[in-house]
Amino acid sequence: MARPLKSDEERRDFTFRIRANQSEKTRIEQNARNAGQEPSVFLRSLGTGARPSRTVPTPDREVLLKALAEINKNGSNLNQIARALNRRQENEPLIGVSEQALTAALYGVDTLTKYLMELLKKW
Repeated sequence: MARPLKSDEERRDFTFRIRANQSEKTRIEQNARNAGQEPSVFLRSLGTGARPSRTVPTPDREVLLKALAEINKNGSNLNQIARALNRRQENEPLIGVSEQALTAALYGVDTLTKYLMELLKKW
């Protein structure tokens, strides 16, 4: 079965040829790969003023996102522990964890989360 014909608006009848040295070619291909696009689609989106979206995260960014997700899970668990401790009666003894240790852990989670968010903004 033959491929269906494209409409006049969808058909690309014109070709642009550009000259680039090896390092420029490599950078264009790498940037297109990072955006999850073919070089022609990447250059077409740049040329038409569209901002190419990054669909494929870099390996470093992917690791940061996974680390942030794990830290958020731990922070959620710490908040549940803190909530349970805050609900206890004042005269009940605190068993197994000191309030200072819990406060320090929550502060550490907050600090690390902010640091990872700043790193992610740069990428």
